[in-house]
Amino acid sequence: MHPEVLQEYKLGDMVARYLINRDSMQVGFQLLPENVSQENIVTDNCFMESLIQYKLTGDIYNEAYAGGCSMRNGESVRKLKFSEQTDEFVGEQLQVNTIMMDEDGHRLIHHLVWLKNMPYVRISCTFENQSKTNCCLEMFESFSLGGLSPYMQGDGNGTLWLHRVRSVWSQEGRHEAIPVEDLQLEPAWDPHAVRCERFGQAGSMPVNRFFPFAAIEDRKNHVFWGAQIAHPASWQMEVYRKDNGLALSGVISERRKHPPCLWTGRKRRTMKTREQLEATGNKILNSVRTELYLSMRFMGPALGSLGFAMDLSTRTVGTDAVYIRFNPTYLLQTYIERPEILNRTYMHMLMHCLFRHMFSAKQHEDAQLWDLCCDIAVESVVDSMDYPTILRVTSDFRQEWYEKLEKEVSVLTAEKLYQYFMLRKRDPYLEESLRQEFLLCDHSFWQRMEKEPPQEQNKNQLQLLPAQTNKHSRLICLVLLLLFPVLPHLQFCSFLQLWICRSLHPCRYWYPS
Repeated sequence: MHPEVLQEYKLGDMVARYLINRDSMQVGFQLLPENVSQENIVTDNCFMESLIQYKLTGDIYNEAYAGGCSMRNGESVRKLKFSEQTDEFVGEQLQVNTIMMDEDGHRLIHHLVWLKNMPYVRISCTFENQSKTNCCLEMFESFSLGGLSPYMQGDGNGTLWLHRVRSVWSQEGRHEAIPVEDLQLEPAWDPHAVRCERFGQAGSMPVNRFFPFAAIEDRKNHVFWGAQIAHPASWQMEVYRKDNGLALSGVISERRKHPPCLWTGRKRRTMKTREQLEATGNKILNSVRTELYLSMRFMGPALGSLGFAMDLSTRTVGTDAVYIRFNPTYLLQTYIERPEILNRTYMHMLMHCLFRHMFSAKQHEDAQLWDLCCDIAVESVVDSMDYPTILRVTSDFRQEWYEKLEKEVSVLTAEKLYQYFMLRKRDPYLEESLRQEFLLCDHSFWQRMEKEPPQEQNKNQLQLLPAQTNKHSRLICLVLLLLFPVLPHLQFCSFLQLWICRSLHPCRYWYPS
């Protein structure tokens, strides 16, 4: 049965098309140029590949010659069935989540994120083990584009070219364009044999052998599909072919001993059950909170105000002013590789609560810009706090913007920053660069607060009660907050720390229940 269109999204000059095979309930994904006629698409030239590619230990490989070559399209993928698809516009950002399930209780989510006016999309995937037993994940692709090129008849000899950039440290990149036939990626006379070209690098250097980039060109129809892996660690790209269609995919490799282009390049990962993951995440956040408390005892009431909750709807971590909601994969990976980032992120989220940023979000029309202004305001405060646990070397880009904003805005509050950016000519590329510099947590929970009823307070949390204050008291207490390390001899420390939290958070303050 030929696949049919499940959903289409127009993303600037691109079209994201989701296909579904109603017999197998598999879902495919195409990213197409909007200015090329959709009537030219060939629908029966190749097999529709799943938009999610992964493999569990023990599952069967994909037919002939796949063993030792590729783990794509194996038994793990064939067992996946379409569950549901959701889309949500938050400000100027669209997020599409496509959920697949198998009979064993494994839930996989394909995330597509597009920011208005941006000429690209971000794609990632999430694996959730909802079964009662652990499983071992051998391969899990971050993205996958199959069926290239959809405008091509037959095997398109000489039509498809691979573009990549070779380089090593401190050397300029050398562009390489190769017809896929020169990589022995022609389909076999009977399309059952797997062909594959894998390349990448081991380690966290900016470049080592290849840039984390690849593109497939359809020279007959003048269309390019390009991808870049945005992750400072080992990575791998794979160009795969079994029939007339070509596939391009990428993965973050975890093993450092061997180049990721080798069969041994990806470390097996045991996927724990939900209860184990949640317990591990809670331990990590408790450890972070304890380290912050030992450095900043005056922040004790505020640090203890938020509970912890695992939430797989986020890829990182965020807060709704009641809980710190975390993705366990992000916590574990960050805690192992860069634990100091979690200290900084915890303080960043706490400052959002103290300044009531999430409660003021609905008053501002441009949600994306408000998020950015909140992050800049919070980071400017955290950068001014001289504590080793949250210390971060300030980049030249960040320092340049601090100096510029302090001249033009004076006091860096979210409200003043929002007004500043609204009155100047908007530059989406600049704003995206600023987001990359200042973003530390997921703000999507702020929008959900308007739609969902408030959750019952955790008994172990500190109680939230109403209070009133004014702008002057908030400014005074912020100064006291920054000066507090030099005033340890004061006898009213307990009262002062409570007053600081109460003043910074005009509708709530924390004290032990």
